[in-house]
Amino acid sequence: MKSDRWTEFFRFGCILLLAAGVRLVIAAEFYNPFDLTPYNIPWAIGMGKYGFSVYSMLENLDYPPLFPFLLWSVARPVALAEAAQDSVMLMFWIKLWPVLFDLGLTALLWWLGRRKSETFGLTMALCWALNPSAIFNCAVWGQTDSLLMFFIALCAAAFWDRRPVLGTVWFAVGCLAKLQMAYFAPVLLLELFVLYRPKKAVTALLSGIGVGVLGWLPFMIGSRSLTLPFDIYFGGFDKYNYLDLNAFNLYGIFSANWVPDQLSIFGGAVDAETGLRLGGFTFAHLNTIVTLLLLGGVCFGYWAAKKYRAQVPFFLHGLYLLNGIFILSTKMHERYQMPVLILVMLCVVFGTDLRYRTAALVLTQITFFNQVLLLFYRIREGWEPAFTVGQPLVSVLNVALFAVLTVWYFKACTGKGVPLSGKKRK
Repeated sequence: MKSDRWTEFFRFGCILLLAAGVRLVIAAEFYNPFDLTPYNIPWAIGMGKYGFSVYSMLENLDYPPLFPFLLWSVARPVALAEAAQDSVMLMFWIKLWPVLFDLGLTALLWWLGRRKSETFGLTMALCWALNPSAIFNCAVWGQTDSLLMFFIALCAAAFWDRRPVLGTVWFAVGCLAKLQMAYFAPVLLLELFVLYRPKKAVTALLSGIGVGVLGWLPFMIGSRSLTLPFDIYFGGFDKYNYLDLNAFNLYGIFSANWVPDQLSIFGGAVDAETGLRLGGFTFAHLNTIVTLLLLGGVCFGYWAAKKYRAQVPFFLHGLYLLNGIFILSTKMHERYQMPVLILVMLCVVFGTDLRYRTAALVLTQITFFNQVLLLFYRIREGWEPAFTVGQPLVSVLNVALFAVLTVWYFKACTGKGVPLSGKKRK
């Protein structure tokens, strides 16, 4: 037994080394000025200079505090590499934390998957270690979606194990990492107050709030602003008022990139500067209605699951809501579907419905192309035709996948689909 355990750890170690080698080499060698030069690099250097007062000193710092705090640890090597114009070391250090969290996801999927079997755990680890969309996101682009996905996975795993306090704490840490974690708030509240006793639900909720306050407190003191969290969160929601920001979703079918969401559906008047009809009943109003319908769908899902005694886990409810928001809502960036990918992977890890493996494969390709076509369109000449043609075509596929996943979700809630959980609620 002991030798078998060590053999498993050795095999996982090889997979993790493979994942680390691929990511770190690509991260260092691929120079990406897009997003990193105007945002991440100045944030890292700013943390080294200003510490907890950084929000009052940098006007463009619009992330919650966890990522800036982590950048503090690489502030000096980033500043030295930039001063020396050493692009390899600059990319290595500024992409290091996203890569580390992506490696953490590889380890987490292995740890969760090995509950079924050693082979399954290693297979899940290998699938993420070689996932092209994840590699591109953290190592090529240097984005922070791996932080969000890591805490989503921890939150979902905690709720799967019927540990609502821990799940809410991980949710709070996720909110300290990225704004998009807040999209889970309705699912979290329904999970707590529908499936658990009020005392346990309130305890979990207060625990999460406490973690959130503690995470923000040093920066609030340093910036001398009691409203700092509200400024960052609500400012982020209102920052990009456009129909689409290069996302491959419903609006991507019509290539509605950077079109104001105040565009009129009916009524309004023609704007002399843009030539667009603005005002009246706008797409922003439609988006509010769509969001309410999606929230209503989640409420129905919880009600139906309880009525039909269907064991529908937290992450499946979250999958429906987050994917619905990405596909049908305005203001979506090209990377905002990455959390949906980890949720589908969790359906594979915990579930028995083999169709989610196909969904994970398809969604991997969709998120990969959404990132690749957009980034190279921005930083390389000659990529505009590929993005222009690819966006509507892949968007159609993405909308179709959303329709399929939505059908699976409501079937699961009404007891007609393959159950993803066999555990009884406490």
